[in-house]
Amino acid sequence: MRVLTLANLKTKRVHVYIAAFMAALFCAAGATRANALIDTKLRMRSHSLKTPLPWQWPQTSEDAQHLKVSRRTVQRLLARCGEMEPTRGVPHDVSEFGFFPLRGNELYLVAIADGFMTSVSALVVARVDGGKCHSMRLDAMSSDLSKNVVDTEGNGRYRLIGTELVGGYEGAFTISILSYALYELQDNALVDVSAEHAGWFRANILAKMASDAAKERKWRQQILAGAEGQISDQEKAEFQTRLAVADVYVQFAHDDYLRRVERKPNAGVEHARQWEHSHERQIVNMAIDSYEAINAQEAGAALNRLGKSNDKYIAQTAEMSTVKRCLRMGGDYKHCEVDQKLAAPK
Repeated sequence: MRVLTLANLKTKRVHVYIAAFMAALFCAAGATRANALIDTKLRMRSHSLKTPLPWQWPQTSEDAQHLKVSRRTVQRLLARCGEMEPTRGVPHDVSEFGFFPLRGNELYLVAIADGFMTSVSALVVARVDGGKCHSMRLDAMSSDLSKNVVDTEGNGRYRLIGTELVGGYEGAFTISILSYALYELQDNALVDVSAEHAGWFRANILAKMASDAAKERKWRQQILAGAEGQISDQEKAEFQTRLAVADVYVQFAHDDYLRRVERKPNAGVEHARQWEHSHERQIVNMAIDSYEAINAQEAGAALNRLGKSNDKYIAQTAEMSTVKRCLRMGGDYKHCEVDQKLAAPK
């Protein structure tokens, strides 16, 4: 949810909003943030249910169509499964749900859980079997279930679209640029199968990514235009910096698409080289995340170099990405941890 609007900016309260914006920038610069990279494999977790379900789990699509359960009933079930804990202190509410064959003919409950007073939606997946609830959640691309659960091949086998906020969550000032992934349920995990469905991805997701970028830039340009003459040169410069950060996020999302979907493992290395020298932490973060995902030996050397940064935050972030890159490329945890310690600043 965005609280800054052109109407707000044309009132005498403009400096209140500018101050809030500046505070958000300050907090974002020093906050611990989630990695911008898509999780390629998400394992479901299991919870034993103390009491049996008061209704029978549907076995067929016809059963699901005739099943009479309310959103509140589903919300209570997901709470029992441990999937309705508040996000950033904000409780979730189930806005929509359905049953879909995600693995063979097995039906899984898929629900949209919206956070009250935020723009954050989660896609919650669950199945009850033998007194246990198997469940997980991932970020959703919208609060419309039909846009998150898709039959990519028209054969009745559904897959899920998950997202990752490139710059992380920053409250009302979140830059709404997303990385997208197509997930398929395999065994007991959701696996990123975007590359196996590259044609579908190009036809259905690339246009959405371009639309995200255009809307984000237009919104921020409108805010800047609406504030003209009411803010200081320093505040104007901060807005322009934010626009530059948003442009970097857009480029990162496209590079991520090239690496994961188009199987170009070193895509974006030329951008990371530029970003690592930025004075903006958020941009340096994008360099670190890019290097973590890039296979070229240059990326590992760059992370080691950033791990020796005088900026403690950047150094620690680079060290963590060094370990994760090592693990992604097949190293065992003990070996990767030793390598990371050897690369750490003395």
